[in-house]
Amino acid sequence: MRIISGAAGGIPIACPKSVTRPTSDRVREALFSIVGNLVSGARVLDLYAGSGALGLEALSRGAASVVFVEHQKDACRVIESNIAKTRLEGATVVSATVESWLNRRNSTGTFELILADPPYCKSADDTDFAAELLSSAPLPRLLSPTGLMMMETQSNQALPDAPHFEMLDRRVYGSTAVQFFCCR
Repeated sequence: MRIISGAAGGIPIACPKSVTRPTSDRVREALFSIVGNLVSGARVLDLYAGSGALGLEALSRGAASVVFVEHQKDACRVIESNIAKTRLEGATVVSATVESWLNRRNSTGTFELILADPPYCKSADDTDFAAELLSSAPLPRLLSPTGLMMMETQSNQALPDAPHFEMLDRRVYGSTAVQFFCCR
């Protein structure tokens, strides 16, 4: 895996050996083509960060800062290593579950871009992290009024109605779907 474009374009990055599913180069390229100039100078939040590929791509393309939230310690170490390797500035890595971080966050700052790549549901017994995120009460307060949230899911996953968000667009790339939301 590598950073696709921008200041760190072409630099290879590592993926954690733990259970993560990195966003493919094709999907990342399409995602950042869609969000375009919104990235430049933006404060970005990368939820379920995994390898940090989405947030690192945003930093490489001119984001002012990125907060990476990931609960797996080994993944946090990989993100920190990838940040050092790319020499990108403005990154903060938070080792916490997304839910706990959202619930304890009490600063008033907002993000112009929120990137969310929750774990996929593989069985009916799995937690539907995408649905939990869409119904989260704290999350919409973190998205700026003109901001955009992107969520990656399986293409066959049905998303529930989101009380706080309006879906603006949905794109499918093979088995991956990318949804774009704004606050209601």
